[in-house]
Amino acid sequence: MESVDVGSFLSALLGAMAALGGVVITQRSARKNAHADRIWAERTTAYGALYELLEADSRILRRGDIDVLPDGSRDVLDNPLSAELARKLYLFGSKSVLNGYREYYDAVANVLTAKEQGKPIAPLLKIARASGDKLQQVISSETRGE
Repeated sequence: MESVDVGSFLSALLGAMAALGGVVITQRSARKNAHADRIWAERTTAYGALYELLEADSRILRRGDIDVLPDGSRDVLDNPLSAELARKLYLFGSKSVLNGYREYYDAVANVLTAKEQGKPIAPLLKIARASGDKLQQVISSETRGE
């Protein structure tokens, strides 16, 4: 039996360990990228649906006769998010979009409450429209990566 050169053995062992380390690092990086891609896909889906909802609300809130909301508007404004969209938004949305949505939802709720109480809604509509516009800008800048 021949004696093994210790230097050659250690060199081969070191090379094998380096190769294994490279594989582990590559797998972790690939897993991290796949996770980020999944989050981005879910976020984009939620943001797209929210943006569409804001467009529908905007058509209602921007009517010329601001003292009268059109038929069916209360249903649209009062039930803004489906359960699935709300879940995706809260799980994958950024803080700025969540905060913007809460601000917008509160503004719309104030319009509906004032209308029910017979109070003037013109100043509240202006606030709701501004909140909706601001939220749309936040969504647009986030999806563009700005």
